[in-house]
Amino acid sequence: MSPLPESLWSRGGALLTMLAIAAWLSVWACAPPSTLPAPVPLGKANGVELGGGIAASGAFIEDCRTTESVELGSELVGEPSCERTLVVFPDAAHWGVLPLNDQWAVGWQLGGGLGTPRIAGGAMARLDLAKSERHLVGPQLELGFAWAALGIPASMQVKDKVWLYTHPSVGLRMSGMARAPIGLALDVGKRMRLDMEAGVTIPVSGGLHTRYDSVSSGRVWFGMGLSRRRRL
Repeated sequence: MSPLPESLWSRGGALLTMLAIAAWLSVWACAPPSTLPAPVPLGKANGVELGGGIAASGAFIEDCRTTESVELGSELVGEPSCERTLVVFPDAAHWGVLPLNDQWAVGWQLGGGLGTPRIAGGAMARLDLAKSERHLVGPQLELGFAWAALGIPASMQVKDKVWLYTHPSVGLRMSGMARAPIGLALDVGKRMRLDMEAGVTIPVSGGLHTRYDSVSSGRVWFGMGLSRRRRL
């Protein structure tokens, strides 16, 4: 059997590469669009924190269509007309956080919706380098199916039962390479907490575009969630 021509190998390799990139962008790089839950201090005695929430993210979609033709030399060439439209994507998520000791916490998050898109999930590990009953700062690593992110969550108690927090991060994910949120957490009773946050994302690349508009332009989001601590 004679070997395949080198040009055929090159075309096949290029096709496989394009298919892999398309699959990564359309499915595998799906990550939850918000940074919920709030990174407030938890101790091993608190048990596991379980919760869920909703998020709404907005992005501008550029819709280009050929509306008329112009003469270019001896040929008629279509001239596109582009419009930018703000689209809002809803999502829902479930999460859990388990403190292993006074410094380490692990957790998970599952989500789905139009901004994710489809279904996303991943695990996280956080090292609380600076921690007390009133503040927390430490790096957090998140890993999902072909997506990853590294952030520095921080929180501070500004009033009794009121927390201010942020969680800037960078990573490979369809919902934005870099995120910059700010949030407010309110203790409700002894074991429940209400989180509210808003943020912006920086896209992966200005040259890529999908119907979800998460890699072609910046995105803003607002999220809200409720968490409850349960002793093991």
